[in-house]
Amino acid sequence: MFIIGFVRDMKFPDISGRSVALPRPWPKISAPSNDYGMGEVRYQRNGQRLFFQNLYEIEVQPGDSLSKYSMILYGNFNQIDAFARPKQPGLAVYDLNDIKPIVNPNLIHVGELLYHIPTIEENNDTSGAVQIGAGYQDLNLRDAPNVALPSGIEIIAYDNYDFSGAGEYWTTFGNTTKFTDVQSFVQGVLSAASGQKIKLLHIQAHGDSSGIYFGDCGQSIPTYRYPWSAAPNGNYVHVGVFNNYRAEFAKLRPHFADGAWVVFRSCKTGWAQGLLREFRSLWGVNVLAGKGLWNNVSDSNDGDYVIYEKGGGEYRTTTLPWALQHDTLRAKGWRDNPSW
Repeated sequence: MFIIGFVRDMKFPDISGRSVALPRPWPKISAPSNDYGMGEVRYQRNGQRLFFQNLYEIEVQPGDSLSKYSMILYGNFNQIDAFARPKQPGLAVYDLNDIKPIVNPNLIHVGELLYHIPTIEENNDTSGAVQIGAGYQDLNLRDAPNVALPSGIEIIAYDNYDFSGAGEYWTTFGNTTKFTDVQSFVQGVLSAASGQKIKLLHIQAHGDSSGIYFGDCGQSIPTYRYPWSAAPNGNYVHVGVFNNYRAEFAKLRPHFADGAWVVFRSCKTGWAQGLLREFRSLWGVNVLAGKGLWNNVSDSNDGDYVIYEKGGGEYRTTTLPWALQHDTLRAKGWRDNPSW
């Protein structure tokens, strides 16, 4: 139904079924907050904000309605059909095949996850709403590559300021280095390399759909931090601030072997397309990251893996290539004794 903007005292039902007054005049665009926070993509209009998690996913909050979402994104109430539900609740949504229409637009539920169709389609016509963050271009699914690593050293760089990181730290052996921020990461990797070329670098840290946390940036639940943890002083690196750290990261480029790989062992960083391309270009390496939650104890990710090859190839796979797994004592044993 087309709604005329000059109608006064217009009311629209929210998810509780009540009628709520809509603002007059209609909201105007406001300035961006430039807050990348926990990797949310944010839209705002006239002080009202809409948060997308994982780039196109909305968790319904009390007082929400599809008309409210439409107003924030488009400046009108007509675009309620731009939102959809997952076909199978609880499973990840990657493309249009994973969603279904909302039959009753007046019946959405607090806590359920909805999806913005134009963002999934990569055709996000938001008519002036401020977007903070970047969209995601889905990659073709392929078999995992048969990776042949060049000669050189394998390094595991990690942070373990909280209990989660500490638990996963104990799975690492060999050439390791601990970091608390970007600078200590770079210096630690250089020290661990000891003048050798790096064939494989694992970066083991917390992450989200927009970036990676180099050290403690305050994102962990306080009770899960070590009691002796210092105040957060790490660096949250996403594509919007990459240039701030470019010179520091660039110190590693001469130390990578030709054909080297970098594995980002951080949750959901596989969604951070622009950031992964920046690292690929700056370091001249092949890059792998996961789109789901990464467990370094089991050496696995519960989502697809994305691969950005040095030569320009970009695709996703469901399997972590064997050569890119941790070179732990356990893995060495498996390699030396295939019958185990």
